[in-house]
Amino acid sequence: MTGVRGRWNFERSPKVPWLGLVVRLIASVLCAGIVNVSLTMGLELGATSNPFVKTHFDLTVLLNSMEFGKLGRFSSRRNRPGVAGRCGFGEVRIRKEIGDVSQVEWDAFARAVTALHNSQNATGFTGFEQFQDLHSRWNRIAHQGRAFLPWHRMMIFVFESALRKFDSSVTLPYWDSPRDCQYPRGSPAFTGARLGWSQEGSPIKTGWFKNWRSQIPSFHQVTRWLDYNIMIDTSSEINKLIKTNKSYCAFSRALKSVHGSGHLFVGGVFLPQFAGVSSGDMTSVLRSANDPAFYAHHAWTDSVWDRYNQRNPGAWCGNTSMRKFPLRGLHSTALDAVKLMECVRYSPVRRKGASAPFPSRILYASTSSRNMKITEFHDITNTLRNHEGAAIPSSDSARFPGEKPTVAVVGDLQGSVHKDTRDRENIRIIQAILFADLTGMNESSLLKGA
Repeated sequence: MTGVRGRWNFERSPKVPWLGLVVRLIASVLCAGIVNVSLTMGLELGATSNPFVKTHFDLTVLLNSMEFGKLGRFSSRRNRPGVAGRCGFGEVRIRKEIGDVSQVEWDAFARAVTALHNSQNATGFTGFEQFQDLHSRWNRIAHQGRAFLPWHRMMIFVFESALRKFDSSVTLPYWDSPRDCQYPRGSPAFTGARLGWSQEGSPIKTGWFKNWRSQIPSFHQVTRWLDYNIMIDTSSEINKLIKTNKSYCAFSRALKSVHGSGHLFVGGVFLPQFAGVSSGDMTSVLRSANDPAFYAHHAWTDSVWDRYNQRNPGAWCGNTSMRKFPLRGLHSTALDAVKLMECVRYSPVRRKGASAPFPSRILYASTSSRNMKITEFHDITNTLRNHEGAAIPSSDSARFPGEKPTVAVVGDLQGSVHKDTRDRENIRIIQAILFADLTGMNESSLLKGA
């Protein structure tokens, strides 16, 4: 042994001339393995790493590793924020409203989403696309009956868990759309500092998700319309929905219908119909999870269910218990989804809502629609398109006072001119029909509300 005391000098040792080569080979293999683990799991990349580096991510592997059975026993008790407590997946995750998160928090979240979208599995789907693939493959089950709320809660939790593989500080922000019901286009959610600006069927133009792309169902750029013809429910209407629907099935159907308005607003219905072009991704169940806005919207939907469950602990319906009700494709049950709230808290929204720069008008058919029969989507839109006095606006400028509306004016979103409850209910019925048609759901079940 020569050189520094206690250290072998393999290059100069005459007895083991090959040993240095062996050690170098082992060292190179170990280094390559460490790098491969970092790229494969994403866990070692950390919050400051380059989110555009190509890595490997397999959603199936993540799902198989998530042991939902280790969640604690469900009760009405609430864990303290930041404390592991009964949560089997680390500390409790605090989800903030998208306008309340700091820019640092948002950038960390968007960086993790970008990193997930730059990872791939063996089939070539990015990590982000794998969630859209999951959502579209289990479409019929995920959007029918009692499964809707627990299935989507589990999906967004797994999505959030995937992001935390890249940055363990990340939690999923939610968009409180009723806060912006007066003028959804003015929401801070759709700015370059958050989800990015996009309207009139254009790709996302600003922010982290600029020119966002997906290859599901085929390669395309994600588009949005921010359709001002869609009515968003007010906060008071959501509160009423929570308080008046004692039956879980009634509540689930009502919330499913209300949440559909958010999809129709972002993806568009009437504006693309009048322009004779396709709607944006959020309108189609086969493309909706391609838009990062999907997760902010469904986090809000989940927060409403959480508020309902706090008033009605363990509420459920049907012959199959929560414990035995499977959430297909997610390796879990409805009871697991309820237990997940041991791991998630929704921070109350603090920001002010967006206000309209001009009186907001809802542009739909006349109030006779209350008695309108359930018809096909195109029949409804043709009725609206051909309504006497109809005009096709090219932009928001067509909706200033004194301009001709798209179709007959029913009422305002929140305006001072008209707040007729009956008219708002008519609009809600039409939107429920549209959303049901676009997602393949049963229209009658949505309208019964029970």
